[in-house]
Amino acid sequence: MSLGLVDKHWCLVHATHADAGELRQIAQAHAVVGFCPSTEGNLGDGRFALDELLAHGGRFGIGSDSQVSIDPAEELRLAEYTLRLWRERRMSSLTGGATHAGTFLYEQAVAGGAQALGWAGGSWRRAQWPIW
Repeated sequence: MSLGLVDKHWCLVHATHADAGELRQIAQAHAVVGFCPSTEGNLGDGRFALDELLAHGGRFGIGSDSQVSIDPAEELRLAEYTLRLWRERRMSSLTGGATHAGTFLYEQAVAGGAQALGWAGGSWRRAQWPIW
């Protein structure tokens, strides 16, 4: 299996049905996965194996493409809660010695989102997030 032209300039949206091998290849290609837990849950599209992507050093961004939720913090919370229910363990998304799920997910989502947008540096301050 090959991802072909997929590289660090790609953002693969949703990816809820990507298998373990595809997630590994996405991480190796340095692409970003943009996923939307509230949208995917509302539509019954499935759950995203964020823990598997992160285990391979993959990057992700968080978003929403519906009116269910437009709150990045709530999307990150739902991502972690979905993993906890699915994997039946706490702190399911943590990798690399991280100890606080909220901080870890926020920092990872910011870095992945910045990459997907082509923003140098991969860092935002919370106050810079759009106010809806």
